[in-house]
Amino acid sequence: KDRAGRVPSPARACETNHGQPLRRETNKRGDDPMNETLPGGRPVLLVDDDQPLCRMLEEYLAPEGFVATAVHDGASGLEMAAAGGFDIVILDVMLPGLDGFEVLRRLRATSAVPVLMLTARGDDVDRIVGLEVGADDYLAKPFNPRELVARLRAILRRADGPGAPA
Repeated sequence: KDRAGRVPSPARACETNHGQPLRRETNKRGDDPMNETLPGGRPVLLVDDDQPLCRMLEEYLAPEGFVATAVHDGASGLEMAAAGGFDIVILDVMLPGLDGFEVLRRLRATSAVPVLMLTARGDDVDRIVGLEVGADDYLAKPFNPRELVARLRAILRRADGPGAPA
């Protein structure tokens, strides 16, 4: 069951911990250091046409110190990402309208916002293209949400530079 008590469907794009709720990691004091960044957490833009996945990620990321906003097509994702206000973008490749690679190409012309590609297209060629076009990381579906959070935090540590909180 997930945090809301629902049983994930087999089509769910990410894994649970063998049916057990996933626990979030805390520091030695027992609190989550990422929650100290902004009231409510760090702003994340989710660009994915899988609406149930987006809802699940919004729920999972909130207690991990992130505030997620979801859009479900490439043009809307590009518009929101280019407008700024997000610390990181999670971008799918297969989107209606503009695909994720084109969104990333256009976004990189004007913005250095960190981007993690999260997609079912996990072939070597797709990962290489995504990274060469400007993605900071690439995670294939299905995925473990704890790995997604770890990758988000690693990207943000690099983006924040030396001396930033871990």
